Amino acid sequence: MKKSPGEASLLYSYLTSDHYKSLKNINTISKISGRYYLDDYFNWNSFPLNKIIIKYNNNHWYETRYYRFPASYLKNFLDGINRYIKSEWFQRGDPTIENAFYHLNIINHENIFNPERLGVSGLNSSPGHIISD
Repeated sequence: MKKSPGEASLLYSYLTSDHYKSLKNINTISKISGRYYLDDYFNWNSFPLNKIIIKYNNNHWYETRYYRFPASYLKNFLDGINRYIKSEWFQRGDPTIENAFYHLNIINHENIFNPERLGVSGLNSSPGHIISD
């Protein structure tokens, strides 16, 4: 399985698991890629709690090294991930989940907050250099 379908499968499996459902008082859901870490510029309080926090690239894809969404958006997110899992894109593993977030409306474009800086650093997979965003 390629990276993007694997990521979608893991997200969907966990967010629909009995373990996740047993958790209480969840206000937001955050995801950070394994090659990244929150750096000294990360400031939780600088992001609105009622918006989807994700970097948007004007070429119609989202940067998924870190994103956060309100727990109230979980059903929409899971519906979108499920659409991706059932799509031809998932079967091919191409285009990436970053493109699927946009084109399959997994992330509601009307409800995003595109921060100038996330406060995340790490190894970019392509071309393989350290970035600080």
